[in-house]
Amino acid sequence: MTTPAFRPRSSRTKRENKKELWLGALAKVLGAVALILMVAAVFRVAVSGLWEVPGEAEERVVEATEVMTPLTGGGPALARGEEKKVEEVAVPKAVPVVAEGVGTQAVAAAEVSGIERIETKREAIGAALAGFFGAGSVEEKLRWVRDPERVRPLMMDFYASHELKGAKWAGLGWSKSIAEPGFRLGYVEAVFEAGEPMALIVEETEDGRVKVDWESSVRYGELPWREFVQVKPAKPTLLRVLASGSGSGSAGFGSENSELMQRLSVRHPSDSEPLEAVFDAKDPDFGSLVEQLESGAWKNVPVTLRLCFPGAESHAEKKMARITAVEGRGWLILPQKRS
Repeated sequence: MTTPAFRPRSSRTKRENKKELWLGALAKVLGAVALILMVAAVFRVAVSGLWEVPGEAEERVVEATEVMTPLTGGGPALARGEEKKVEEVAVPKAVPVVAEGVGTQAVAAAEVSGIERIETKREAIGAALAGFFGAGSVEEKLRWVRDPERVRPLMMDFYASHELKGAKWAGLGWSKSIAEPGFRLGYVEAVFEAGEPMALIVEETEDGRVKVDWESSVRYGELPWREFVQVKPAKPTLLRVLASGSGSGSAGFGSENSELMQRLSVRHPSDSEPLEAVFDAKDPDFGSLVEQLESGAWKNVPVTLRLCFPGAESHAEKKMARITAVEGRGWLILPQKRS
């Protein structure tokens, strides 16, 4: 048996050698290109620095900081020469500006104004009005009243001399949101099976319940209007009235002859006979009264006032009341904003 001859295999072929040489050359070319690009970039940066105006980059930093200051509530803008890089300035976001000392809770409360989407809450409003007008006792009615603890003694006193009549609820008429910052208020029309509709004010609580403003619904006053006019009390008396004005003043009232007094015509909504009343137009405490009168064009503007007859001796002055204070806004008592 013949043993085949053994032929040793060559370690590398000519083709592999050529491939290795080509790859090496390609690597050298790529390295040279990268080096050229790096040198070009360095050269470009150096040349651009020669043409930059001194202080220009610093001005850009200051400008960026000034833009940020009112949006973030930060400190004063950087003075020229202070070190601060542009990349350290955060990108501004659309956030409300909060004054120093005012928390986010106060800002949120200020955003509340009226009953949001009141037309979608007609069912809840109607249920509250049905319960309010259908109540047969003060305690039952208090369940549907805003500020029940404050109003309870007023209701007890009122219904001691007025009959508490229930009304057959028919439905809710129109409804409007009242834009009073800090309060969820609405102005709505209650419709009954018999009798005229009634317009009254409601308030939505934070948990979505609806309460009725009892005081404005009955035009509550500390004295009946006719009694106030006849008795002429010297003590300031809270009354809800409709006020109109001619815009003219009256010189002097009682012992204050040097004052210019603004004259108004006031009357109770259920009484057509007006009463003349004056107030000191220069007193800043009556600024809210003037504002309300102007917003209502000085004609039948609902206001809550404290009125009195301060011991005037002349016949003319006995017919004229003095306005001593303004309570709330319109026929509403708004002691403090709700969140």
